Amino acid sequence: MRPTHLLLLLFAVFGCLRYAPADAATLHRYSVSVSPRLESLDVRACFDGHAPARLVASRSAAGFFARAPRIVGGDARGLPIRHGAIQLEGLPDDACIVYTTEMRDTIERQGPRRTGDAEIITTADDWLWRPRELPADTDIEIT
Repeated sequence: MRPTHLLLLLFAVFGCLRYAPADAATLHRYSVSVSPRLESLDVRACFDGHAPARLVASRSAAGFFARAPRIVGGDARGLPIRHGAIQLEGLPDDACIVYTTEMRDTIERQGPRRTGDAEIITTADDWLWRPRELPADTDIEIT
C-alpha cells in the first residue's frame, strides 16, 4: 500500500469520527497529514470560539511522542506539555495549533505484522490530543 493509499484509509476511517452530535454549535476541526515515510503525523487543530484549557492524549504514552505543539500565526509560540496535557490557556478565540506525533511507538508495536515501509495501521489513540471533556454542544471533526 502506497502512502497515499494509507492516507485515504486513515481519512476514510477517522473522517467520520465524532464526539458529539453533528449539529453542534461549536466545532473543533482537526486536519491530519502523514509524512511521506509514515514516520509522523502532522496535526492542525482549529477551535471555534474559545479554545479548551488543555488537550489530553487518549493514550498516556502518546505524550512521549508529541513534538513541538505551537500556536499557528501571530506569535507562533510553543505550547507546554504539563501533566500529560498540552496547555492552551491564553489562546485567542478561533485559534489554531499544530503538533507532530512521531509514529515510532506504533511502528514498533506492529513489528512483524507490518508488510513494509508503505503501510501502517493506527488509531486515534496514537495521535489525537483532545479536550478531556466536551460540552454537549461541541463536536470534533477530523479530516
